[in-house]
Amino acid sequence: MVDQSVYGGYDLRKYDVDRCREWGAKGVPSEIEEVAKRHPIGNCTLITSFSDAVSAIGQGYGVQVASNRGFRQVRDSEGYAAPSGKWGHSMAFIGYRKAGKRPGLFIVNSWGFNSTTGPKSHPDAPASGWWVDAEVADSMLKQRDSFAFSKFTGFPARSINWLI
Repeated sequence: MVDQSVYGGYDLRKYDVDRCREWGAKGVPSEIEEVAKRHPIGNCTLITSFSDAVSAIGQGYGVQVASNRGFRQVRDSEGYAAPSGKWGHSMAFIGYRKAGKRPGLFIVNSWGFNSTTGPKSHPDAPASGWWVDAEVADSMLKQRDSFAFSKFTGFPARSINWLI
């Protein structure tokens, strides 16, 4: 795992499509690989449902979600974004709501803090994120291209109670 920082001549603070394509085709530069070795991921588990995601997140594991589901980038009054269009994009589910009138998962995007507008559900919620209704999350996860990561090294546990 590599944090979005500067490593030697590589500035990873901003997403770069061309760099992704190049590194996907040729591999990651050795300088970056050395950084990644500091934080290895021990296990990956396929996540195929809202329930699986809730279990993984509840145990402190991140869930990478890859699907073709797109969203309006405007949150409603409860912090949810409506599905809209198709994106070939990977994001992350980082929190859940099991109870209440609107169960769902909290998703974060890598497109920056100004990519999504509208009211956040909590002052600490990432500006680049929104809630996704449980049935929408379920349909994304049923595409079978999303994983929970565990047994990683170097990241201490943090309390984020507002997300659960």
